[in-house]
Amino acid sequence: ADCAVKAANVILVRVHMAFGIGGKCYMVVAGDISDVNNAVSVASERAGEKGLLVYRSVIARPHEAMWRQMVEG
Repeated sequence: ADCAVKAANVILVRVHMAFGIGGKCYMVVAGDISDVNNAVSVASERAGEKGLLVYRSVIARPHEAMWRQMVEG
């Protein structure tokens, strides 16, 4: 998350540590789609170098209910 926020003009909204699924986590960032794509690419590359990347996804303009679920849990 740190490298993503430093690499692009995005806002870090949430980092969710999901201990029930083997310590995996996800992060939620917000901003212009090009900035979000850049941030996700940088973070994915960093995690991939360490063998820690499972999956990456960018959801442009998520539905309000989905946004609440991602942000509030």
